[in-house]
Amino acid sequence: MLIPSNNFVKLAIGAGHAVRVDLANQLFYPIAVDINNPSQPLAGGSVGNRSGRAVTLGSAGVGGNTAAYGADFSSLTGDPLSVVKINTANGPLFTLAKYDGTGIITIEDPTLGANPYASIPRYVVKADGTIFDCLEARGQDTETAPNTYSNLRHWEFAADGAGTYTVAGGYVPGGIFGTPSSITENHYTRAVGKVSFRAKSGAASAVIQEQIQRTQSGIDTMSRMLRAFHDEAKGPFSNIVIK
Repeated sequence: MLIPSNNFVKLAIGAGHAVRVDLANQLFYPIAVDINNPSQPLAGGSVGNRSGRAVTLGSAGVGGNTAAYGADFSSLTGDPLSVVKINTANGPLFTLAKYDGTGIITIEDPTLGANPYASIPRYVVKADGTIFDCLEARGQDTETAPNTYSNLRHWEFAADGAGTYTVAGGYVPGGIFGTPSSITENHYTRAVGKVSFRAKSGAASAVIQEQIQRTQSGIDTMSRMLRAFHDEAKGPFSNIVIK
């Protein structure tokens, strides 16, 4: 097969531009910020109780689902959340993971066992960068009175209007929310945060900047070669090909 030599140069220039764009994207990293106070990072986690212990949605009583988080730092506000960027054929996707990199935040902690919501993400990032939580704290009070269980808050699905809660039985999801496989992106209705981008600094930024400069230098060299081939095409070497 005979291929004109300038086609290889065009391919090299195209590849160089793709590398440069990818490197430029690496100069910035995504973070999750609170929707009401963008200067603060977004915190959260799986369902937990006031002691910071992970529990299930249906866990009852003062030691169960009490609108808190299974968290290492604060049971009331949760742990810091990290944003993971995944490049796909349809463009980048963002997911929220635990601060220690141990996995995506799910409704119930997978370490509790084979719970129905242990594989369902608690948060989703929609196309405009807004972070939505599928759960909402409901109940009469934000605090737990001593020896009184009637005023507990608890997590419920934000889009669930048919669920029930009793002190003894805990939260029982209503409708399709009792079937985890029926939960879709449309059921994530409570906006809690935004994905923001920050520029890298220091040594990491310097290394990427150097790589961008080297890539640009290669593109410039290939561009000059292509221009030279075009000029030669007007002369006696116009039929040179690579075999």
